[in-house]
Amino acid sequence: MGTGLLGALRTLSHDRFRRCASPVCEGMFVDTSKAGRRRYCMPEVCGNRLNVASHRARRLESARRRPDSRGAGDTDSG
Repeated sequence: MGTGLLGALRTLSHDRFRRCASPVCEGMFVDTSKAGRRRYCMPEVCGNRLNVASHRARRLESARRRPDSRGAGDTDSG
């Protein structure tokens, strides 16, 4: 692993060494992507965790904005 890191240090600029964008992760990684836009140390873990949290937050907000349809049309025949 040490020689791989040394090779990356020699060939990549320092701005390719990044901290994971996940607020609950303290991981560091080398962005070897062609575009240089990688955000997470492990996209399938850290990135997915944030995507799921964002999705749930959007669903919850959408449900809060939607009028409550429960009980609509019910009549009390008592």
